[in-house]
Amino acid sequence: MYNETIYKSQSHKGNRILYEITPYYDPVQKKIRQKSKYLGKLVNNQPVKVRSQKKPLISIPEKVLSYGEYFLLLKIVEELKLD
Repeated sequence: MYNETIYKSQSHKGNRILYEITPYYDPVQKKIRQKSKYLGKLVNNQPVKVRSQKKPLISIPEKVLSYGEYFLLLKIVEELKLD
């Protein structure tokens, strides 16, 4: 009974958002819990992921006057492989 995946539509700021709800049994608390996965905004009854567009996470400026703070941010992005 608790292994059935459910699709839920929710309204948020005037937009319809689609989620995939998967129930699972938590043996520690001995309760049925649920995990939700964001599927996207509903556009013409089709889920469209808003953040899946090909935008860079951090735009590289053409002219930097103070490089110290920006260098640290670039190193974090490189280490986490967020490009």
